[in-house]
Amino acid sequence: MEKFSHQYILLKNNHDSHLDHTWSIIEFKDYTLYTSPNLKVFQFENNDSKLVLLGFCFHVLKPDLDEEEILLSAPADKTAFLDYLDALCGNYLLMKETHGVLELYHDPAGVFKMFSYAPNNVCLAVGPDPAIIHEHFPLQKSKKAESIAFYQSEFFKKNLVRLGKHAIYEDVQQVIPNHSLLVNANTINRYFPRAKKEAIDLETAIEKVHTYTSNCMDAAYRKYQIRCTLTGGWDSRMVLAFTKKHRHNTEYFTVTKPPFKHSHYDIQIPQKICKKLGLTYKIYEREVLLTEEEQQNAMDSFTWLNQSNLFNILGPFSRFKSPDQLILIGSVSEICKNYYDSVNISDGKSLSQAAHFPVMTYTVDHFQKVYDEMKHIQDQFDYDLADLIHWEQDITNFAGAGIMLRSFTTKTFSPFNCRLVIKTVLSIPRKYRDKQRHTFYKAYIAAQFPELNEFEVNPNLKKELIVLSKKMGIYNIYKKISTRFR
Repeated sequence: MEKFSHQYILLKNNHDSHLDHTWSIIEFKDYTLYTSPNLKVFQFENNDSKLVLLGFCFHVLKPDLDEEEILLSAPADKTAFLDYLDALCGNYLLMKETHGVLELYHDPAGVFKMFSYAPNNVCLAVGPDPAIIHEHFPLQKSKKAESIAFYQSEFFKKNLVRLGKHAIYEDVQQVIPNHSLLVNANTINRYFPRAKKEAIDLETAIEKVHTYTSNCMDAAYRKYQIRCTLTGGWDSRMVLAFTKKHRHNTEYFTVTKPPFKHSHYDIQIPQKICKKLGLTYKIYEREVLLTEEEQQNAMDSFTWLNQSNLFNILGPFSRFKSPDQLILIGSVSEICKNYYDSVNISDGKSLSQAAHFPVMTYTVDHFQKVYDEMKHIQDQFDYDLADLIHWEQDITNFAGAGIMLRSFTTKTFSPFNCRLVIKTVLSIPRKYRDKQRHTFYKAYIAAQFPELNEFEVNPNLKKELIVLSKKMGIYNIYKKISTRFR
C-alpha cells in the first residue's frame, strides 16, 4: 500500500507533481489534478464545463444513478446545482470548472478534506492533508506566539484536534463543511444555509430520513459488499435500522477495544441482537494488519497521525482492504445530539469552553469570530448556532477526520453524511435530540424497526445519572458550573 493512498493533489500549472508516474492526471485551465492509483475518479465534460468527482457517493432521491450519471445529471444553474449537492451522500470531492473558473465542493462532514496552500493570496495547491502539500512546497510552521502556545499546549499534544479552519502551517487552511473553494480567486464561500429553516414535526422527520436512507442503502448494496459496525450505542443502532431491508445480506461486527473483554456491553448487546434477529455477527480482535512499510507510509501521509490513532483508527479496519467492500459506521450522527447541550454560549470564551478547548488567546479569538458569524446566521436563517458550530468544528475534525484516516486502508461510510438528512434532523425541536434521552432515535426505530427497541442501549451508570439529573431539573446547573471551570 503506497504512501498517500486514496489521496489527490491539485497544483497550479507549471508546478509538476513529485509523486510517482502511476498517478493519473486531469488538466483544468489553470490547474492540474493528480490522483493516486487506487482513488476512484469520475468525470464529465461538455463545451462549457468540466465536472470531476473523487471518491464515491449516492443520490438519496435518485438511487438508480451511479457516480457517472450523477455528474451527467447535475444542473448547470448554480442554485439548482447546490440543491442537487444536498441530496448526495458519501465521501467525495466535487470539482466544477465553468469557463475556466474552478470551484471545489466536498461532502457535508468534510470527510474528503480540502487544505489549500496560498502564499501571497495565490492558491498553489489543494490536498486532503498538509502532508501531501509539504511534498511539493517547503511549508513553514506558524511563528505567531499565540499559535505556538496552542500547538505546544498539553491539550493539543494529547488530542491532536484541529481548531476550525486553522492549520499548523503558514498560508495553509482547511475548507470546513458548508463552504466551497473558488480556486482561481483563492476565496472560500459559504453556501449553506441558503434558506430559512422550515420547522417540522417528529413524524415528518422520521418519514423523510427513512426515505433518504432507504434509497441510499439500496444504492450502496447494489454496488458493494456491506459490513456494518455494531456496538451497544445509539449511533450503530440507527445504522442497523437503516439496513433492515438488506440485513440478511450484511455482516455485522464489533472490534474489541482493550481493556474491554468479550463480556463488555459493546459486545454482549450486539451478540444478543444478532442472535435474536438471525443476523450474521463476528467479533474481530483489534490488531494492525499492516506491514511495517505500510504503517510508516500511513504515518508519513498525514500531518497528525501518531502510533496511538494508527492503532485505534486504522488497525481495526486494515483487514477490509477490498475495493468492493463498504463498512457502515454511525459517525456523523453526532450532529443529531445537541453536543453543546444546555451550555450558554454568548461569546468566544464560552464557546471555547463548550467545545472543550482551553481558554487561551488563539482559541478565544477564533471562536469569537465563529460566534459572531453564527449569531448572524441564526438570526437570518433560524438554524441554532450551536448546531452549526458543532457541525463545522467537531463533525469535520472528529468524525470526518476519522473516516478520512480510515480511507488509507478501506472505505468507511456513514448514511448520515448527507445534507438532506442533516437538515431534516436539525429542523425538529432540539428537545427531541437530547443526547442522553434520544427521543428522535427511539421514535425512528419504533416506526421503522421496532424490534430493536427491545434491547438496552449503553447501560452506563454515568449516562443514567445524567438522565436522572435532567428529570430532576439540576443538570443545567451542573453543566453551567463544570463548563465555566473547564
